[in-house]
Amino acid sequence: TDVLNGGSFRPGQLFKLIEELDITITVPREKFIDRILAASTDLPMGTFGQGYWGDHWDYYIDLIDSYLAIYPDGEESLMYDKELRYFFSTATVKPRSEKY
Repeated sequence: TDVLNGGSFRPGQLFKLIEELDITITVPREKFIDRILAASTDLPMGTFGQGYWGDHWDYYIDLIDSYLAIYPDGEESLMYDKELRYFFSTATVKPRSEKY
């Protein structure tokens, strides 16, 4: 990764680079990463086989059911005030008629 020239990175990679370059951070790590992430652009990086199951509807329903079991009064806010992020996979599934 080319973090120092604006390349993509994960927080762990950034901290590893800081350690390798023997850089001293003068603020707590949490505050440091909060500032870095606030100035960064989120770039979902998924490939087929990585997190692909997260796109399945049943998985989301299970997550919603679990959330509502803990926060039953949060249903309206969850459904209308939150943006659900998803990943468009390039992988496709053949129709059943073409599989067998």
